[in-house]
Amino acid sequence: GNQQLEGALKLIVELRNKARTSKDFETSDLIRDSLKEMNIQINDTAEGTTFKISSSAKPTDSIVARSGPFTLIPIGALMPV
Repeated sequence: GNQQLEGALKLIVELRNKARTSKDFETSDLIRDSLKEMNIQINDTAEGTTFKISSSAKPTDSIVARSGPFTLIPIGALMPV
């Protein structure tokens, strides 16, 4: 439920912060932009990074897959015809 989603988002934010600390801005920006497409807003503050899920969330037509560098893959490509 929501607890699992929040836990997953905290992990994603932690991974993004690790990328930022390592100056891997390509990865950190991709994570931020991909979440934004899913109506999840990331906010970096002096106290840390927070996230907010917009109530107008709608399905996205791409997902982030982890294999080496992050790659956007159309969901349709994963579905057998």
